[in-house]
Amino acid sequence: MIHDTDDDEDFEDKEFMPSYLGKEKKEVTFNFLKVKKLTATAKIPERRTEGAAGYDLFIDQDIEIPARDRRLAKTGITIEFPEGHYARVTARSGAAIHLKIDIGAGVIDADYRGEIQLLVINHSNNAISLEASDSIAQLIMEKIITPQIEEVDFLSATTRGEGSFDSTDTRKEVAFSAPTKSLLNRLYNMEIMFHNPGIPDTKVQAILDTGATKCCICKDALPEGAFEEINYKVVFSG
Repeated sequence: MIHDTDDDEDFEDKEFMPSYLGKEKKEVTFNFLKVKKLTATAKIPERRTEGAAGYDLFIDQDIEIPARDRRLAKTGITIEFPEGHYARVTARSGAAIHLKIDIGAGVIDADYRGEIQLLVINHSNNAISLEASDSIAQLIMEKIITPQIEEVDFLSATTRGEGSFDSTDTRKEVAFSAPTKSLLNRLYNMEIMFHNPGIPDTKVQAILDTGATKCCICKDALPEGAFEEINYKVVFSG
């Protein structure tokens, strides 16, 4: 049987319909990062390479950050994110390494429409001067996930458990032998020359017991102030 494609009834015969017919048509939406310039000198964020995760941000003013201090730097722009996204602002690696600066307070909510300002933190011991159009930060968009909170009495068990910082680093015990000297338990009679302030140089006799926790030395090695007179009670009987 030959079907006339001009005939709507024949064409709708599923046996002869092209494969793409009958499939659900999906609407393609294009998401844009909308940027509004607040000044004539402001610069639009730039994504420098195809593989870049973020957009470089540029400041819109000359500013100096004192040593070990922080300042807010204006960018002269406001932003509207694609639906379901927010942005995180972080320092560019070059600025962090060479200028020793960091960017704080780095979350921009999806419903924020004010000017984007950068909290620039100077970790160096010298003041840092920045000029308008300097790029010191980058903006990275991330999806928003906000599940409802459920209060529970128990959580699922994991291998890590309550381990805190550094708890997942693997450590191996290594057993090895190394040559060393062991002290023999012996008793030594020695003559020692003492040079103590306050008394003449004195040669004294000493007993050194390598197996004991204490050693004995002649009292002549001690200064006069190390002694005190005491009276012992003596009882005679008989």
